[in-house]
Amino acid sequence: MKKPDTRIIYHICQISVDAQGVVRCSDSDILIIFFGNLDHLNASLKLWIQWGVGNHERLISINDLYQDLGISLSKALPCFHAITECDYTPAFFRKGKLRPSKLLEKSVEYVKRL
Repeated sequence: MKKPDTRIIYHICQISVDAQGVVRCSDSDILIIFFGNLDHLNASLKLWIQWGVGNHERLISINDLYQDLGISLSKALPCFHAITECDYTPAFFRKGKLRPSKLLEKSVEYVKRL
């Protein structure tokens, strides 16, 4: 994960007032970092991520995704991302992320260990 991504999260964690914000990015790294750190943010802070380009651009509520995934799975995602396909660590050869992500969703034990 890149330094600018972590700096964005750091600065958002410093916001102590009720606020809303949109983060624009083109890769999943910053979203994964958000999930790992959302419990450090002001609870009244509402965040969206602007995702995609052109006609495929959309706003996605980070808070809603966090609620849907649950705290445990959200906290496990940064480690899962690093193991399966971080920018600096190649993905498992010819395996992809789909099968490991389904295993992670189904197994509470895997989530606890990550």
